[in-house]
Amino acid sequence: MKKIIKDILILCIITVICGGVLGYVYQITLSPIEKQAQQSQQDAYLEVMKEATSFKEINSKEINKLAKQLKNNYGKNGITIEKALKSFK
Repeated sequence: MKKIIKDILILCIITVICGGVLGYVYQITLSPIEKQAQQSQQDAYLEVMKEATSFKEINSKEINKLAKQLKNNYGKNGITIEKALKSFK
């Protein structure tokens, strides 16, 4: 019985240490991962609009206003615009 309790304690200690190390590594890599995701998004935008120098997100009120100008039963087929950008040169 004492051996089982000892083994359980050892496994708990190992688990806590590994969890702490994993949390520490996550905190260290969080910022670079977010920066890379933003850069990838900007690269994708620039791939579509090659001459643009910057982009600004359009608010939902303006998206709805612009969407009313679309044809072919826009919005009635379940497709909606969730995010749109203006490009600037």
